[in-house]
Amino acid sequence: MATEREAKWEKYFQGRLPLETTIIKGPADLYDAKTSKKTSSQIPNNTVVVVKPAAKYQAETLIEYKVGSIRIAARVHINNLEKPRKTTGNVPSVNDKTIKDKSLTPSGLKIAGPRIEKNNFLRIAKDSIKKNSSALPHVISYMEEILDKSTRAGMNRAIPLSKGMGISKKDIAIIAKDFGEVSGAWWFLNNFDNKLQYTEFPSAVASPLYDYIVGYAGGSIRVKVSAKANKGAAPGLISIWETIKGSSTTNTKDKKVYDFIRIATDRSISGLQSLIDCNKHYNSKAYNLIKNNIFDRKDFTVEDVENWVRSFTDANDLYKILNDNFYSKLSPRRDVKGGATGIAEILRSKPKKCGIILSPMSYSLMDEINSDNDYIDYLNKACRAISIQQIYVFLTETSLKYNVKDFESGTFIFDYHSNAGDPAANKYGFKMKT
Repeated sequence: MATEREAKWEKYFQGRLPLETTIIKGPADLYDAKTSKKTSSQIPNNTVVVVKPAAKYQAETLIEYKVGSIRIAARVHINNLEKPRKTTGNVPSVNDKTIKDKSLTPSGLKIAGPRIEKNNFLRIAKDSIKKNSSALPHVISYMEEILDKSTRAGMNRAIPLSKGMGISKKDIAIIAKDFGEVSGAWWFLNNFDNKLQYTEFPSAVASPLYDYIVGYAGGSIRVKVSAKANKGAAPGLISIWETIKGSSTTNTKDKKVYDFIRIATDRSISGLQSLIDCNKHYNSKAYNLIKNNIFDRKDFTVEDVENWVRSFTDANDLYKILNDNFYSKLSPRRDVKGGATGIAEILRSKPKKCGIILSPMSYSLMDEINSDNDYIDYLNKACRAISIQQIYVFLTETSLKYNVKDFESGTFIFDYHSNAGDPAANKYGFKMKT
């Protein structure tokens, strides 16, 4: 039977502190270091902590741990502590990332769905982050400061923050991406137009193009908003297809771009095959190099590419053939990251090997179509016809900045950003030039 509570204190801790140990049975509830009252936060399993000296036994045991460069004092129940070891004298660090992905989105914070009126927004948002077990106390303070500073942050002007020191870059990236939807909505209500009265975060599957809606009294006029952390990830072309699929055109130039987007978003075609089909439709230089130099001037499928790549056991041999016949002939040159070493890793560990060809081919296709006025003109006409405001959240430990661009006045290019190890992780998309 495991030793617990006061018996555990006397056996392992009393008179021996400070001692290092780890959190077990986590995530463990955290208690306030001074009052011993239970907080809304938790500490992850396997977090390394130091048990601090104490005059007598308390079930809520005083500990200290580190996130980034910040030392945090708190209490956890003694039953959540593993058998200790002698301390090294330094408070160890927890994992660089302490926040779960998506836990700070409107859905993760449980505020998605109902309309939130402006005069209730700040209270609801702050209550939601205090109740969220994903964020540690100092992270909650940082997010509260972000909300407060977002009230009058201005446009494209950095506002200083004082409570983010020591929070890891990985956590700040999650806060900017996920919680940025919440803080950005509050910024919109106060700065884009102070006559805006409410916001709505979709509770169902989000639109491929916007993250939330802000609106005016009466609800007849609503503004769709797309949120991006820093430059943000590029949306897929599916969002463009949804707006153009019911249209028709007799213009030959427009028709070829329309068909390109249709192929890129066709769910009946596998993601890998659609990369090839788009290159074939465009008659790209990369497609023809592979067709003529590898497949004896015959059109090819993803299965053909996969089987051809798998026929090689030596990465250096494969790299030489591809470099001579493909990579070096592209302008600008496109390659697999790491060259022969990168190819060797894909051959050894990846279930699909075809990205060795498909990823460089796709990046080269983007180079071509982004230099093609017919493609860029059509994309920009389609995007500018969509009524979307795109808000960018720029967040660091010490500063916060927002910027907004209207799709109607934006400039757009096609985008692809998947590596050779997983070439269809992101299908072809588009992005606004910043």
